[in-house]
Order: sequence, then C-alpha cells, then structure tokens
Amino acid sequence: MPIIATLATASKKGFEGLGLPVYYSNLFIRSQTDYLSIPANSDLSPGTSAFTVEFFIYPNTTPAYQSIFSCGLSGTSSQGFEIALTGTTLQMVKYTTGGTLNAYNSTLSVTALAWNYIVLTRRSTATNDLQWFVNGTGDSLGTANNDFIAPTSLNTTIGVRRSTLTNPTDAYISNLRYRIGVGLSSAPVPTSPLSDDANTRLLTCQSATIIDNATPPNTITNNGVTVSTLAPF
Repeated sequence: MPIIATLATASKKGFEGLGLPVYYSNLFIRSQTDYLSIPANSDLSPGTSAFTVEFFIYPNTTPAYQSIFSCGLSGTSSQGFEIALTGTTLQMVKYTTGGTLNAYNSTLSVTALAWNYIVLTRRSTATNDLQWFVNGTGDSLGTANNDFIAPTSLNTTIGVRRSTLTNPTDAYISNLRYRIGVGLSSAPVPTSPLSDDANTRLLTCQSATIIDNATPPNTITNNGVTVSTLAPF
C-alpha cells in the first residue's frame, strides 16, 4: 500500500511539509444521494468511434450490482452505456433501440479493499474489438458495434445509475478518464495521475475539489461525494 494511502488521515499541509506529493480520490458512500452528475453533452457521445474509459477503484464491498460510470444509459431506446461492478466482475451494459439489454462481461476479478486499475476500450466497431483490462491484464475480446448516441440528450453520472439514481457505488474512485477516438491494445498500470490530452472528454476524481480536468471542462454537480486522500499512487 503506498504511503499516500496508509497516511490518508494526515492533512495536505502535513504531506507538503514532508516533501511528498498529495493525490486525491473520491469516496462514494453506499447511498443513492451520493454521486456526481455531468449535463448532457454531445462531446460525451462516442458514436461509432473508438473510445476508452479508465479509472482506479477501491471497492469497500462487492454487492450484486453497483454502477460506476453511467454515460447516458436510460433503457428501452437508449443508446448510452454503463460500466458496473457485479460482485467481483465488471460489466458494460446498454440497450438497443428495440429495448434489448446487451451485457459485455469481464472474466477477470476485481479485488475488494485494494486498488484495481480498470480499462474498458473499444478500438473500432469490428468484431472482437472490445476489451477489458484489469490491473494490466487483458480479458478475452468482445464485440460492441453499437452507435452510442444517448449522451447528446441524457446526462452522465459517476457513482450511481443515471436514469433511476439506484445501484450506488460503495468504493473509492480515482483518476477516471474518458477518451473518445482512442482504443488501446495494452493497458499497463499507471504510476502517476492520468493527464488531459486532445482526446480526453472527462478527467475527474483526482483533485482537492471535484472538478473536470479535461479541456474544455464539463460542469460537474456534486451530490454528497467526499474528497479523500486515499489514492493509488
């Protein structure tokens, strides 16, 4: 466990006095009222482009289903998607225009009470071009050739399912980055905070306050989420 995590109760001033960097994550209490919300934005819609969502997560528990990143997911005719933790397994879900639920599961396990580096990437809409990575290890390939368009009209949430404000996350989440136009063939575990680049559409859970560090930044509404110095670096 890195020093920044084992000394999580120390003050920021105390860390600076030791000459150590201070990193941050966000704590989601298991409550339907604790989450982050980003307004509907066409920039968050990957359409048929490649995209990558990555983050660190420290699950406090592993209940049946907890929503981590809900990007325009609604149901019935929604074209958004959601990343969730089902026990110790990761899942990406979406509905087709006809209302059919599609699920893309990882066979790699997530460990509770430890930091896990998670990546979901789609390199293209070709067959077997969707892949999960957990702590640098790639899972079997899948296919998600959907046109994800719902974020143009529906908001995005972190820590709870956006449509019903249910299935809350009970975990620390750090350095959540969402990029469009980028698909990865490997995902080594970062050793320092993730950074903004030309493809970044959202970059959060890494600051002393809850903000979006992408350019341009999205407006993030904080609904009861607490900043923590428990971090993966």
